[in-house]
Amino acid sequence: TRLRNIDALKAPDAGRIRHGGRDLAAVLPEARNTGLAFQSLLVYPHLDVAGNVRMAAEAGGARGRDRADRIEQSLAATGLAGIAGRPAAVLSGGQLQRLALARMLARRPRVCLLDEPLAHLDPEARLHLRELLAGLRAAERVVLLVTHDAGEAMRLADRLAILGPEPDAPGSSILAEGHPAALAEDPPSLAAADATGLEPVNLLPVALVAAHPELLATPPAPRAAAHLAVRPE
Repeated sequence: TRLRNIDALKAPDAGRIRHGGRDLAAVLPEARNTGLAFQSLLVYPHLDVAGNVRMAAEAGGARGRDRADRIEQSLAATGLAGIAGRPAAVLSGGQLQRLALARMLARRPRVCLLDEPLAHLDPEARLHLRELLAGLRAAERVVLLVTHDAGEAMRLADRLAILGPEPDAPGSSILAEGHPAALAEDPPSLAAADATGLEPVNLLPVALVAAHPELLATPPAPRAAAHLAVRPE
C-alpha cells in the first residue's frame, strides 16, 4: 500500500507524501520519477527478456544508444545477459524476479520501490542482488524495500520501519522506526525485538527467568508479564 501511494497508483486516505521537501499530491505519476518492482512479477509474455527491458527503458525516455546501453547494463547487473533472447513466458520464478529488477533499473528512476525483490531467488542470486541494491543506495537513489526477512532488512537498510497491528486498532501502524542496529540493540517493544536482528530472537517466559536469575544481566527480576529476549549472538 505504501509503495502504491508513493507511485500514485493508489491515493492515500490521509496524510501527505513529501520528497525533497516537495509535496507530491499535485505531481502526476509519470513526473514522479519512480520505478516499482511488483511482487506479482508481471511481464509481457510475448516479448523476450531484452524486449521487456527495452519497453522499460523507452518508458524512461531512453532512445538510440542510450536505450541500448541501459538494456545492456540492466541485463548484466541482474545476471540475465546470457538469456536476453529467451521468451519471458518460459522464465523461472527467480528469473522473473531478476527481470522485474532489470526493468526497474532500465528506467533509471530516482526513487526505487521494491516489493519483496529477493523472495524467489536462490542463495547465490540473493547475495548478488543484495550487492546490487546496496549499489543503488550508493548511487544516491532512494530505495524503499518491503521485506518480511529481518536479516535482509538489517543488512540493507539505513533506516528501518517495522509495520504491524496495534492492539485493538484496525490495519497496521509503524511499531518502531530508526537505525537497524539501534532498534536491534534497544527495541522499544517485543514486536520490534522479534523483527530485528540477523536471526529470530529467543523468548524466555518469566517463570523460567525467575527460576534462573543468573540469566538476567542486571537485577531485579522482571514483572510478571515480561519476557526475556535473547539473541543467538
